Amino acid sequence: MVPPSLLHEFSHAETRACVQCLDGNPENRHHSNQFGVHLRTPGQRECAMGRFLLAFAAIVVTTSIASAQSPSPNGVKTLNPAGAIKTTGTWDVGTRAGDFVFVAGMRGIDPKTNTLVQGDEARIRQAFLNMKLIAESEGASLRDCVRIVVYVTDMFRFRPLVNKVQEELWGKPPYPPRTIIEVHRLNQDDITEVEGTFYAPMKK
Repeated sequence: MVPPSLLHEFSHAETRACVQCLDGNPENRHHSNQFGVHLRTPGQRECAMGRFLLAFAAIVVTTSIASAQSPSPNGVKTLNPAGAIKTTGTWDVGTRAGDFVFVAGMRGIDPKTNTLVQGDEARIRQAFLNMKLIAESEGASLRDCVRIVVYVTDMFRFRPLVNKVQEELWGKPPYPPRTIIEVHRLNQDDITEVEGTFYAPMKK
């Protein structure tokens, strides 16, 4: 079913076509369309239909964008805390779903410059700090982490550095359950990426 507002636009488009497409030919005769609007020639009707299709396409695009940006019907909250890295592409840094906070894969990007930190250990540390910042924005600490997944491009070189950074940031055991995976390549040919899930009961 075509919305009334769109029919209104079509009516106006056709009316404008009658005015703009007149060629002064006295043999032109009025033709009524299904909306009761008088059109004089096939050319005028084609002109009006073109306007109608443009208006319809604009409404479809606008509706699609609005639908994509609509919030979760079940209350999932998208996170974008101050000081977090800037995302580029079809993802956000984290979400809250009930009492749990899910942090996207973080790499060693300096939030101030949005560029990779230099040095292997410093970059791995920054990746964990980026994850920590997002968790803390929702009231969770590293001690509230229930699971982390670490991706490295060289297990032999980078796993010891991941362990060292975790010992530094957590201070002492216990540590959260962890999965560490060697992958062939990461974005921007980076060396590591870490994602985490945190328990942070909602304040009532």
